[in-house]
Amino acid sequence: MKEIYLGTEQDQTYIATYLKNIRSLDPIEIATLTKPMRLSDTLRMGQTVESELFLETVRRCIAACEEHYGIHITTVSPERYYTSPPPETDSVGGFHHPNSLGYQYWYHAAFVLTLNQAIVSRKVATLELVRSFLHDCFHHSTFRSFRRAVRLPAMSADAAKNRLPEIYREQYGINFRNKDGFS
Repeated sequence: MKEIYLGTEQDQTYIATYLKNIRSLDPIEIATLTKPMRLSDTLRMGQTVESELFLETVRRCIAACEEHYGIHITTVSPERYYTSPPPETDSVGGFHHPNSLGYQYWYHAAFVLTLNQAIVSRKVATLELVRSFLHDCFHHSTFRSFRRAVRLPAMSADAAKNRLPEIYREQYGINFRNKDGFS
């Protein structure tokens, strides 16, 4: 994972502190369902996926990508990777389910649903979680830059009272955006 902070030295320090503080929080707030499981909770995860198959497949896929493309992939911390089965018994769940949030760069964390084991086997559910995790690891490993947005002057005293300091992601891979979010 490669990040840089842009602007004055004071802005760079501000951005680093801001992101460090956000990333020190437990990112459970990104979960869209109750009782999410951390990937690091191997006891609970073992009830949903084949843990050994998951770990070995992730390891082999990352090694193959790094060797083939000459890149380094940084994995999302298992402490910051949340999952949950789908809420409905007839829902397939998985990466494309509306409750799957995916990777959130502010937190260096992710939340995805597993596949519904009433519909698919544990092996298929495991491989889908591998796919989701690897996808999020690619996001986590992608270069990004951050900048502080300073908005002066405020339109009114009321607007100034409600302002919060803003940080925005200026670059993600080869994509750029301005402080208003426009590419």
